[in-house]
Amino acid sequence: MIPAPQPGPRPARQVLLLEDDPAIIRIVSATLSRAGLGVRSVERLGGLEGALAEGAPDLFVLDVNLPDGDGFEACRRLRALPQTAHIPIIFLTEREQVDYRLRAFQLGAQDYITKPFSPEELAARIQAHLMIKVKRDEKEAQLAGFAMRERLQTDLMDMVIHDLRAPLGTVKMSLGMLAQDGTISAAQHKMLVAMSNDAMDAALLMLNDLLDLRAGNVAVQKAHFGLEAALKRAAAILGPKAANHGMTVTCEVRPPGAQAVSDEKMLLRVILNLLGNAIKYSKKSGPIALSLSLEQGRLRLEVADRGPGVPDTDKERIFEKFQRIAHSEEPGTGIGLAFCRLAAGTLGGRIWVEDNPGGGSRFILEVPAEAVPEGGEAAELLGPEVMKEYLDDCTAQLCALEASLPAGNPVDPEFLESVRLAAHRLAGSAGTYGYPGASAVAASLEHRVLDSKGKELSPDTEEIRLAIRKLRRELGLPG
Repeated sequence: MIPAPQPGPRPARQVLLLEDDPAIIRIVSATLSRAGLGVRSVERLGGLEGALAEGAPDLFVLDVNLPDGDGFEACRRLRALPQTAHIPIIFLTEREQVDYRLRAFQLGAQDYITKPFSPEELAARIQAHLMIKVKRDEKEAQLAGFAMRERLQTDLMDMVIHDLRAPLGTVKMSLGMLAQDGTISAAQHKMLVAMSNDAMDAALLMLNDLLDLRAGNVAVQKAHFGLEAALKRAAAILGPKAANHGMTVTCEVRPPGAQAVSDEKMLLRVILNLLGNAIKYSKKSGPIALSLSLEQGRLRLEVADRGPGVPDTDKERIFEKFQRIAHSEEPGTGIGLAFCRLAAGTLGGRIWVEDNPGGGSRFILEVPAEAVPEGGEAAELLGPEVMKEYLDDCTAQLCALEASLPAGNPVDPEFLESVRLAAHRLAGSAGTYGYPGASAVAASLEHRVLDSKGKELSPDTEEIRLAIRKLRRELGLPG
């Protein structure tokens, strides 16, 4: 006598047996339990609905003859239900007639086994059909994923095209007015050119965000810049749009006149994304406040508005790609904030949103940044003569670096960091570059390459050499 299976942890795969013979139930249950499958049994057709209420199984085994009906009716019902329409069905019956077999397959069954049967064969066929189901489910999930990504790409393209129409329309209008010789003043000409430039900046911002998100990374180009100039540029680009919505944009820098070394272009793109969202969602709900502060090696950007705010349930989700505030009626691509998070992570910082006291939202970006002494003192402390020593040492280091690459020897990161800082200081003061080549040297030393396993490789020696050669020419030095 085959013993009944002992209770234990619920197996990953479940089989539902519709059978009224207790001996068959015991044999099937014991055989499938040894094969690592769970078995639930129902003795009457009327109990099928209650069994499905506990959860759909991975496979059905149906008898034809039942006290209150037959297995064919059970098969028909199962195939009519969305949750069981694709679950494999095996008939296990004494009926050997060909017309019974045909009817089972016509109703959607995958297999037909007659009694008496071999328990091992039954288990083998069940395992085979379960494996087929797993493969089919994986394929369907893959196809569903492809369809979802294709739909997202289509929706994204539609939204990007929609958002690009506004800035491109501004450019077209400005060009049309500029083409009217003698009908506009010099001041109007200057204004139209500025409007076109700002509109193209906004269009390129969207396209760059999309391309960077698709690539999954952003190249960092650190340089010396003034915080106030960065804020004012963002306000100049989107200020007219805010004015058209009846809003004002205020800018604050702390401490006044602060300068830093970071990626100004990437920071500007973050500001424009956050400011653009504030204008879009705030409408006529008061002023928008931009602030940049630099303290203890941290650069902090805040964009505060008086709009409807961001629900707590969306505060994290809106930074994911293609995600937007739930129930929002405003059109959008869902890529702007995703880029902001990518940029924050690339710069070694973070971004988040808080409730603005008094109503609205406050988006905050914090990234590490090097402070530059006021008045360009650092540039004066390190002149061309001192930099020449750095350049000579760096040239020698490059020769050693090239010789060590085949052997896989590590590069001295402290030395490269010292040259990078020196180049930043030599780049100039007051937000202008006295020696553009110095900025190129710093950028070449910050450019990192990862191998297939994500391990950081040495800097590009050829890129560094070309940058040094350019700087030497600017300094009037040989080589």
